[in-house]
Amino acid sequence: DRHALGLVVLLRLGLPAERVRATTRAELGFAASRPADVALDSSRARALLATPLLAPAAALSSALP
Repeated sequence: DRHALGLVVLLRLGLPAERVRATTRAELGFAASRPADVALDSSRARALLATPLLAPAAALSSALP
């Protein structure tokens, strides 16, 4: 989920994760409705690429100093 991904990024960058809290879309009070599921279907990329797709933490480990 987006919260977990955000925590992975913060921890990898050495930033304090305790400053981020999970919330619901309803609590944010957006004027326009937002989709509940924003998942990315990567099945086609997995089928076409010779290189395996990495989990976010693994990808960040190799991308950031």
